[in-house]
Amino acid sequence: MYKLYNENNQDVLKVSQHLDQLLNELQRLQKREKKVS
Repeated sequence: MYKLYNENNQDVLKVSQHLDQLLNELQRLQKREKKVS
């Protein structure tokens, strides 16, 4: 049971890291758009 939970926890960490990367990309794109306009 604990092992299962641990694996799920790692998946959650991976997903949250991925979300962070996506957010960073979005912010970068928004800054670029502001510069252009």
